[in-house]
Amino acid sequence: MSYIRDDFAAAWIAEYYDLDLSQVASVLLVEFEYMVATGIAVKPPEARDWQFRYYTPRELDQAPASIDTLRIARDAERLAGVPVAVGLRVLEGELEFLHRHGVA
Repeated sequence: MSYIRDDFAAAWIAEYYDLDLSQVASVLLVEFEYMVATGIAVKPPEARDWQFRYYTPRELDQAPASIDTLRIARDAERLAGVPVAVGLRVLEGELEFLHRHGVA
């Protein structure tokens, strides 16, 4: 399985799509937390002390184990103050980044 550092992806998305890097990083973190909480992803082994920053415990217990970009973008607005339109653009940029790097 390929692994790409989030900071590299965030920098690429911010530059390629002309978005604010801090907003891009926030959306990607909300997405990652969503994926960990729903079982789509696991936190890296080196992140033993990793804690959720945005979601509260059990907030996503009933969420399906699938990537819901609209929900993630809305959650990024609610939890991190990133407008939904920007969140959707970041998630679009992430997919483009993954395609360009042969991961998706």
